[in-house]
Order: sequence, then structure tokens, then C-alpha cells
Amino acid sequence: MDIVYDHIGLHHAYVEDAVMSGDKDKYYSGVIGGPIYRLIDAGRKPALDDSLSIGDIINGHQKGRTSDDQIICFVACGMAVFDLGLGWDLYRTALKEGLGQKLLLWESPAQMED
Repeated sequence: MDIVYDHIGLHHAYVEDAVMSGDKDKYYSGVIGGPIYRLIDAGRKPALDDSLSIGDIINGHQKGRTSDDQIICFVACGMAVFDLGLGWDLYRTALKEGLGQKLLLWESPAQMED
């Protein structure tokens, strides 16, 4: 299985923070990429600099899947744009399919005071 990362630099920052924390293993336990970083440290997955990046794939600098049998794991850590994109898609699908219900959060919106 190959891994595609959202942003290699972001993952480097996570690993750097883990090292600086003084307890890398504990830090890894608290971030989504932790299990993958452990595999990299053990030599079981390629180093981050030798890995695939979604941006490089989109821009044609790297290849994504090269066969129908290839399995890709996409790791998205901390990129809110993915949450927004998925939320918008789910919302539009729910409207189209007539799913869900409207949620009334307040009777009328509150105005901010200066």
C-alpha cells in the first residue's frame, strides 16, 4: 500500500514537534499520522521526502495510482479545506436526495455589538 500525504511539509512539522517534545512515541499517539511516522522510523515505509504528495500528483510532478491493483492511503492532517469540501458535498447530496432535517439553532440570528 502506498501513502499519499496532503502536505509533506506539514508532516515534517509534526515529526519535528514530536522530537522536540522529548517523548516522540507519546506525541505520535496524539496525531493522526503517528502510526505512519512509527512505520517510517522503523524503515517499513519510505521517508517523508521520498513519499507522494497530493499537490505533486495534481500538478503532474508525481504519479498517483499506476495500476488498478494499487491501493493508496490518503493521509489528510489538519487541512480544513478537506472538511469544508466534504461537508459541502454531503450537504448538496442530502438536498438532492431529500435526506436529513433542518436544524433550528436559534429563533433569529444574534447581532454582534460594537
